[in-house]
Amino acid sequence: MKVDRRVRKSKDALKTTLIQLMKEKDLQQITITDIVKVADLNQGTFYKH
Repeated sequence: MKVDRRVRKSKDALKTTLIQLMKEKDLQQITITDIVKVADLNQGTFYKH
């Protein structure tokens, strides 16, 4: 099954953002809000993927 380009873009943004934030602080200190703000996505997008 082919993955929608928007889905791929969102997942890539979430992964990249998490890696970036992990360079700045411990994983336990990173919140979902932190991730979606930096990735410029909604929390619903985070939970969907």
